[in-house]
Amino acid sequence: RDDVSDWSSDVCSSDLATRSTSASALFATVSKCVVNSALAVQGDSIDKCVAASAGHKVASEGSCAQTSCPVGRFQSAPGSNSCTACAAGRFSSATGALSDATCNVCTAGKWSSDGSESCSACAAGKASAQPGLATITGCVTCNKGYFAENEGATACLKCGTGTWQSESDSSSCHACAAGKAHKLLAQTEEAACVECVKGHFQPYTGRAMCAVCAAEHTPYRQELKKC
Repeated sequence: RDDVSDWSSDVCSSDLATRSTSASALFATVSKCVVNSALAVQGDSIDKCVAASAGHKVASEGSCAQTSCPVGRFQSAPGSNSCTACAAGRFSSATGALSDATCNVCTAGKWSSDGSESCSACAAGKASAQPGLATITGCVTCNKGYFAENEGATACLKCGTGTWQSESDSSSCHACAAGKAHKLLAQTEEAACVECVKGHFQPYTGRAMCAVCAAEHTPYRQELKKC
């Protein structure tokens, strides 16, 4: 301001004051700033405003100090008023990062939006073998007869022998009931489970085959679970 007698007596808590004179972010080691945006400290000059260092920003005029770039962002150039976000499909847990080299690629089975601190896992029942997914839509739904039990799966697995799954987007498969069995993979209907024939039995669920009854035993045909 022209009227230096109107200087503010407000002092930053760190005894530092900052001022941006252009699009570049600057901070200065001076004791006071006037209420408006001009730097006018008696005996000092605008050259006391110093450019923010790489990995930092000064986002507004009148700031008292530069700020480290937050997680998920970086800044390679000095004198900036912002930080650049890591691209979608990448993440960074570092603060004050100097380059996009700190932005790590999400591993297969995970995704992230831009500026992320970490990656999110594909939900159970979905999977992706592709690293660096930029959106959740990259997580592919498991088809009928397949499943992904855990989050972050890189592939959907076939339902095993003695099991089946008629729904997509599943985290498990159904087991054939006791007295039934089948040897096939990726079955989509319960009808795949075949009853044990006479002379055979299966007391457990989810089995690939029925056991043969001993010669001295006659199977209970109505149950097929024991001889």
